[in-house]
Amino acid sequence: MMVTFGSRTSDQRALNDTWGLRRHRDGRWDWARGPSKNQNEIPVQRYQHATLFLGTLMFLIGGRYSSI
Repeated sequence: MMVTFGSRTSDQRALNDTWGLRRHRDGRWDWARGPSKNQNEIPVQRYQHATLFLGTLMFLIGGRYSSI
């Protein structure tokens, strides 16, 4: 599964969504909403950042969080 976090909307608002793109055994692809242990643990919305997953941990480095 490829996981994405954050980005911007077409009107330039920053997001804090987590989504996973998964491929099924029959070749189909679909998007699944990413899990969160607790709504209070979700990072602030951002874009132009780097994200690294190490085991069950997600590390966010840099990025912007306000609109342009």
